[in-house]
Parts: sequence; structure tokens; C-alpha cells
Amino acid sequence: MLIVDLSQLSMDVQTALQQFEYGRRAESLLPTNNEHIFLILDRQVQEIPWESIPILRGRAVSRVPSLAFLADRLPPATSPDTGRLEVNPKKVFYILNPSKDLARTQQTFEPWLTAMSEKCGWRGIIGREPTSLEINTALQTYELVL
Repeated sequence: MLIVDLSQLSMDVQTALQQFEYGRRAESLLPTNNEHIFLILDRQVQEIPWESIPILRGRAVSRVPSLAFLADRLPPATSPDTGRLEVNPKKVFYILNPSKDLARTQQTFEPWLTAMSEKCGWRGIIGREPTSLEINTALQTYELVL
């Protein structure tokens, strides 16, 4: 059992919370790997110095005008033969009708997704909401999430 005598605390709550937050985030503010963050900003918010906010300090951050601009300049994801973005057809995850309100859409796509699961090894969820763990795993494991 922990007993804390609040009358002995000489620090105000706001200062204590700030110190706790800074201490807890100190390690998370530094990049854990060689990651780079690209910002694609709308005209109305591009004047804000996003790179200076605490969570982005110490990280590699670049502003780019559009997603097409970025895709054009990222050669590792494109095929040298076609110039198109390539996705491993065996690393696809799908979510179909998670809120159960698209019966006709599910009726149309479910046979095709089932066939792709058998043919290519796709994995997915049909007719239910995915858990946060399933979404996290899908985004980390698969090259394409539909």
C-alpha cells in the first residue's frame, strides 16, 4: 500500500505533469531507426513551423508538395522495367464491410477476395471490425492493406 502525504509536496501539479511528460517522451523523441518523415501540407497550414514541434525535433523531416511528387522520387519502390510501384501479391491484407452496412459490396467482393486468399495467400477480415492489434499487425506485416 502506497501512502502519499500531499501536504509535503512543494511542486504544483502542472510542473509535475510537465516533468513527467518530458521524461517519458525523452526517448521517444529520438528516431529509433533511420526513418524520414515527409510532410504534405495544405496551403492553409503550410506556414506553421511543423518541424519545430517537440515530437518532430531531432528527426529527419522534409516538406514535399504532393504525394505524386514523393512517389516520383522514391526509386526503391518502383520497378525498373515498368516504372510502376510494385507490391508483393502475397503480402496483401483486406478489410471488407467492417461495419456490416455494405451488404451488396460484401456480396460483390467476397468471392473475389476468397479466391485471392486461396490463390495468393491474402489474409483479411470480412463482416467485422478489426481490432487495433490486427490493424497494427497488418500495417507492419503486409505491403498493401485494402
